[in-house]
Amino acid sequence: GGFCMKRYINRMVHALHMKSVMCMLLAAGILLGGIAMVGPAKSGEVDPIVLALTPHVPIRIDSDTGFNATNGVTGGNGTVWAPWVIENLDINGTGNSSCIYIGNTTQHFTIRNCTLHGANATGNACGIELNNADNGSIFNNIITANNKGIYMSVSSYNSISNNSIHSNNNCGIDFATSCHHNNIGNNTISYNGVGVLLWGSDANDLFFNTIDSNELGIEKDANSITMANNTMLNNSILLG
Repeated sequence: GGFCMKRYINRMVHALHMKSVMCMLLAAGILLGGIAMVGPAKSGEVDPIVLALTPHVPIRIDSDTGFNATNGVTGGNGTVWAPWVIENLDINGTGNSSCIYIGNTTQHFTIRNCTLHGANATGNACGIELNNADNGSIFNNIITANNKGIYMSVSSYNSISNNSIHSNNNCGIDFATSCHHNNIGNNTISYNGVGVLLWGSDANDLFFNTIDSNELGIEKDANSITMANNTMLNNSILLG
């Protein structure tokens, strides 16, 4: 009788444990129901993409102190382990020189999962402009219908990856001058005037990009440019 009672108690404990586990899994499923999981990102974490973007006015950050909530920053502390985060925004740059401008900064930051479009106030008007800004990650954004997609000057040690950069009037990516040790990887760069323009910017890497249907695929006046495993399709001129 004692043995049977012990088996009965063990079965009840096991059943309660399994019920608890199933409840936890159900709750997790509900929480993740509106989120698509992609990744991994640079540090190995899996980044959520919230399906609905939040409209935001164009952002201008002129120093490290500009990384704040008013400028769309939602997390981080500026270190390599916890960069400032700007994410899940829809920014219409019509009438502005950029959707997101970051200048004169040294702290680490990430711009991810945003749609940036319409910047047209000047010839260099762009989805993202980095000016004297290092240590940034531009990841998983849609950058379209600007005069330029990404425009950088005097900015190094940045990563541009997994973005769709298309239908910008002038350039998809433009390194204007003195942009060194940047990585451009796994982007789709299409239907721009020039796909990638590297001017006076040495020691940059281009890997695993699809550069498709631009008037000019890649134009460069720079040294020590490493290019490998890029797919070049339907560009009127391949290299300039």
